[in-house]
Amino acid sequence: MGEQEEMTDAQLVEDVLVGDTDSFDLLMARYQHAVFNYLFYLTRNHERAEDLVQETFIRAYQSLKSLRNREKFKPWLFRIATNLFKSHYRKWILRPFIPLPDSYPSAGMEDPEESIERLETQMEVQKALSSLPESARSVLLLREMEGMSYEEIAESLNLSIGTVKSRIARARQNLARLLGYGKGVG
Repeated sequence: MGEQEEMTDAQLVEDVLVGDTDSFDLLMARYQHAVFNYLFYLTRNHERAEDLVQETFIRAYQSLKSLRNREKFKPWLFRIATNLFKSHYRKWILRPFIPLPDSYPSAGMEDPEESIERLETQMEVQKALSSLPESARSVLLLREMEGMSYEEIAESLNLSIGTVKSRIARARQNLARLLGYGKGVG
């Protein structure tokens, strides 16, 4: 399977379309963590994010034939995830959450005070992100966490590049304001 791992998304999509389900498993392995992180930050709920990830990949598999540009698999996948989030959003009552770090440092590797400060900072950022409107949060997460280009984000969210750029700029400003950065700077 080492050779398959080096294949582009477009090559894997083509293989899936001719019946190679292992290629879809590889696409899932490539993007499952990233899609989960994105949906987790949007939903603020681990179980909901997991459910949406599963539904995202089911929809992607079922709709793969409709993907015109095979090179654009990643933005297309995130568009599916975004649309699923939006369709489920109205059904959920969003409540604050306390994020847990993905991994804890090895014993003795970090000063407990530093660990507490880092966790407090993570919680502040999570709270600030959570208070942003979904439209701002989604563009910022795709740009900063997933490293997507403005073009990929525009395609994923079905927006113009100009709208993506302005939303990211506003989201960054709002996030900085919420975190208390820029006060007294002049």
